[in-house]
Amino acid sequence: MSKPAGTTAVPNTPIESAKYNATIDDIIQDLNDARPIVAGGTGATTAASARTGLGFSSDAGNFGKQGASIASAATTDLGTATGEYVTITGTTTITSFGTAPAGTMRTIKFASQLILTNNANIVLRNDTSTTTFSGAIMKFVCEGAGVWTQVCNTPSRASWTPTIASSAGTLTAASASGYYYRNSGVVFITVLASITTNGTGSQSIVISLPFPNNSSFACTFVGRENNVSGKTVTGVVAAGSSSVSIANFDNTYPGSSGATIRLTGSYIV
Repeated sequence: MSKPAGTTAVPNTPIESAKYNATIDDIIQDLNDARPIVAGGTGATTAASARTGLGFSSDAGNFGKQGASIASAATTDLGTATGEYVTITGTTTITSFGTAPAGTMRTIKFASQLILTNNANIVLRNDTSTTTFSGAIMKFVCEGAGVWTQVCNTPSRASWTPTIASSAGTLTAASASGYYYRNSGVVFITVLASITTNGTGSQSIVISLPFPNNSSFACTFVGRENNVSGKTVTGVVAAGSSSVSIANFDNTYPGSSGATIRLTGSYIV
């Protein structure tokens, strides 16, 4: 843009009002119009139009924002989230995150334990369905066509109080405590079982896990009885099971009054 002809001021000469006014009007219009990209602007008068003009995704306005919570459902539509960071409530199994422009990012916090199904629409890092936990945080990117791929997650560590029983008979007095570390789809656990009075317990000791084994194969733990027999013990977690069954290395019953069993291992969730 150039100034109107004849508007260059000359010392000691009158200023023509029409030319002066035209210049001022032109400046005012330029200040109020959308400044084009070539002039350092966005070519837009709204934030949404500016992002589009600069080539950003229509979802870019959600970047860095916390959106309203979304209730879990078979299709939990992350494309409708009002922020990049969103909490999913409820315990309904999720099989789809809906659709969104490719490149859309979502950081998700799960308020409760639920099953997140690995499939063509939700691609999890360990390539298998997983059970979330309260407070778990995962990040996903949409690749378009309703496909969401897990980018990362936050590890967690916590204690839990397992239930303890014998597979046959009844333990009169027994207790257990455990600690786990979970990273993505793998859980590492250590558990201590104490049998004060064995009662009629026999066959094996069964202890509950913090999460079910979501793999299609069994997992084996190892450990030792520390107070009575000193024998090595093994624990087996069947596919889909939420408990570990413990026996001595020779497949005999590991329990007795006064026995303490420490077990450690890892499995897929």
